[in-house]
Amino acid sequence: MSFISGFRNDFASTIFKFSAKVWAPYCVANVLQTVLTWIVLGSLFAGTVEWSNIMSLAENPDLIQDMVNDDPMQLIEFFFGTFSLSRLLTLALIAILAMIVVSSWVYNFYFKINDLAARKNATSIGDCLKASFDSNIWKILGAALLMMIIAGFLYGLMVGGIFVSGYTVLLTFPLLCLVLAKLILIIPAIVHGKLSITEALGYSWKHITWKRAILLVLLGIVSFIGLGIALVIVVIILAIFSLIPLLGIIIQFAGQIAIGAFVYALIYGTQTGLYFRYSNDDETETSGMKTEDHLIVE
Repeated sequence: MSFISGFRNDFASTIFKFSAKVWAPYCVANVLQTVLTWIVLGSLFAGTVEWSNIMSLAENPDLIQDMVNDDPMQLIEFFFGTFSLSRLLTLALIAILAMIVVSSWVYNFYFKINDLAARKNATSIGDCLKASFDSNIWKILGAALLMMIIAGFLYGLMVGGIFVSGYTVLLTFPLLCLVLAKLILIIPAIVHGKLSITEALGYSWKHITWKRAILLVLLGIVSFIGLGIALVIVVIILAIFSLIPLLGIIIQFAGQIAIGAFVYALIYGTQTGLYFRYSNDDETETSGMKTEDHLIVE
């Protein structure tokens, strides 16, 4: 049975099998994501440093000690220059935009891996990496901004409602969670279904009904608690290994990559599974499952 057929007939067990299938390429993708994030943030950090002052330390190595003795606050100005609010805001804006673009590419990369695994039961990291540099990046970026605007609007209502009545939160917070749940298939629809932003929005809103959204939120809460407990245990174990010089650092980094890949595989794998479960989009079968045959129906 293919993964697509499994998503439609035995969703729970297929998700775990699918997550195991994509875990190895997800580890590679997670490493690339981490390194790229370091490069972007490191480049921005480097732009804040006064390199000419640092170079002057070669001629006067006692300069730092002199500043520590006189006024330690001079160190900040020495390394980063005079504080400028406009400069700080500009760098913050660049950092945010850069990370949004990076995150959009990363989402595209992960779902390209899912697409190949679901349709052809294959996991070619090279093919997926090459395919990830397409127009989907900008579609995902636009979809992410749209979801941020929607979430920001609902969050604003929730915060504003506090000043009217504390009970308003009891209504607006669940509404925020349900709306975001109804938008969970936007990115899978863009990558798997090759839909536009508006088409993907309509697809997700139509197929994730309010009843399904409620079940997804409840499932998310249970999963969050379960994963949270497991992650705490793993983090404690990795912290113990980190006490080993050098080798501990390597083990800790590898553990973080492996755990991150596992969590991503479950979350994004579930989104991919939901997309194929509720769609007729299928390159290996003649037709999709009828809506009335789904596990969750209105």
